[in-house]
Amino acid sequence: MPDYSEYIIKENDEIEIFANYRGDYTFLSDIFLGPILTKEFIKRQTKLESTKGDNAFSAIVLDFDNKELLIEIYQDEEEDGSGIFSTEILLKILEARYPGWSIKYATNGILDRQKYLSIRNYKSIVFCDYDKDGWDEPRGTLISLNDNSETKIFWNELSLYELIPKGTDFILNEENQDNVPENRFPFGGIHVDFNDKKMFFWYFNPTPQAEKWAIKYWKGYEVSFLFNGYRNHFNILELSKFNDVINCGMTKALNALKESLVFSYERYSEISSSNERYNQELKLMNTSERLNIFEKTINELNKNGLQQFV
Repeated sequence: MPDYSEYIIKENDEIEIFANYRGDYTFLSDIFLGPILTKEFIKRQTKLESTKGDNAFSAIVLDFDNKELLIEIYQDEEEDGSGIFSTEILLKILEARYPGWSIKYATNGILDRQKYLSIRNYKSIVFCDYDKDGWDEPRGTLISLNDNSETKIFWNELSLYELIPKGTDFILNEENQDNVPENRFPFGGIHVDFNDKKMFFWYFNPTPQAEKWAIKYWKGYEVSFLFNGYRNHFNILELSKFNDVINCGMTKALNALKESLVFSYERYSEISSSNERYNQELKLMNTSERLNIFEKTINELNKNGLQQFV
């Protein structure tokens, strides 16, 4: 996974592209404070003539003309699901920090960036080869099978991208059906309805052309994909088994976001060879000011139901 972040500003029908080559450290801090300060942070990054056109660690498009924000970020692989929940809470925070803006998540990864900015801005287009790279994906998939009004729920330790190509024969084999673990959260899920010949699957990271890829292996089924669709899967199953894991994961996610949004510039300035640059950026908004904004934002979200969301 690349460690750089790409920042794209669209204003007055003009596009500017920037990159931070250690954006894995500071991306969330860069975009947290709302459109005006975010633009100021971005313009201190390395300016590019054109987008690199590949799968950056993270990316953002700030469209000042239409007040739209498109964010692309890959989530941490935490067994308690806190990586998944971090992104959910982050989107709520961005909605609060960018009032009047439309906040969009790039569920198709680079393809959403490509569509948003048009093909002319891209040097090359990269498509995921799931069949080739699936072995490197996080493992742990929740599977449910519905047949004759009965639903069977089980777990398989393979990744979603390893399971999809194996089809129904593998899934129906009881040797491949393990008990659902108590203290883990699935990285993806598959629900098969044999009565209606439908297959629904979800995954926790952006997944370009997911349905087109899966249909190759599930001929005769109506296939649908939903990014981060664990809630939909749990609702289908009326499943409360993961409630404790979700609550713990949400708390951990909120603490991790606080660390990333408030303290990352301070931490990174201590270890970065670009010490002077990050100290200058800290002067735009010191750590105590960031902490104050973060806490006020969370308190406001709590009044509007973040605790219920969490």
